[in-house]
Amino acid sequence: MEYFDVYDEHGNKLDKTAPRGSHLNKGEYFLIVHVWVSNGRGEYLIQRRAKPTDANPYLWATTTGGADVGESARAAARRETKEELGLTFDKDAFERLKIITSIRGRWQTICHVFHVHTDRNLEDIRVNPDEVLDVKYATLRDIKRMIKEKTFWDYPYLMNDPDYFRVLEKRSP
Repeated sequence: MEYFDVYDEHGNKLDKTAPRGSHLNKGEYFLIVHVWVSNGRGEYLIQRRAKPTDANPYLWATTTGGADVGESARAAARRETKEELGLTFDKDAFERLKIITSIRGRWQTICHVFHVHTDRNLEDIRVNPDEVLDVKYATLRDIKRMIKEKTFWDYPYLMNDPDYFRVLEKRSP
């Protein structure tokens, strides 16, 4: 059973942990990360999720996950990228784009959205089959189309942030 630290709405760690999937009290949040890995062609490395316990199992998504007990958001982004894709980056390679405090149904999260750049080929990706079924590169236009087709996680809806993609659009060539 995975346990996570619990935070207040300002991102301050409370003196409390809770197991993954548990219901939190009002004003309590889990820390999660989204990692957008881009290449020099303006594409993002996306993955088809393999975990039936995901919020939207078996759909395409970016690299995501929860921060373990005692782990910072940046450390969680680095760990999740290595765990899911087999890619290792220096901790300073992760650029924090935004922080979103969100309540959607029973999910109360503080999400740190990161960006990291690589020009690695798909053949260099070593996915964890327990987490990831497949990977590919896609443009933001492709990703938004996939959201409409309900084949990609709808981050603007899930994070309660209609401007979710704006920080990535500013980065695109």
